[in-house]
Amino acid sequence: MSIDPKLNYCRCGYTWKFTRFDILLMFLGLKDTFRCPRCQALMKFKLIYHTAKVSTENIDRGELWKQS
Repeated sequence: MSIDPKLNYCRCGYTWKFTRFDILLMFLGLKDTFRCPRCQALMKFKLIYHTAKVSTENIDRGELWKQS
């Protein structure tokens, strides 16, 4: 099994890869956040030479239902 450096992980185990369009938006400064579809954690990324995770904010599912 090889390790893919472009594969991103969430705390819940969800994996994804950024598309070229996402990387272009990060380069232009228009998009720097990603919300996990499984656990609704909000992750902030920064584009240096590669994508680097800056922070992660978890939201309780009870708060999510109260807000909507």
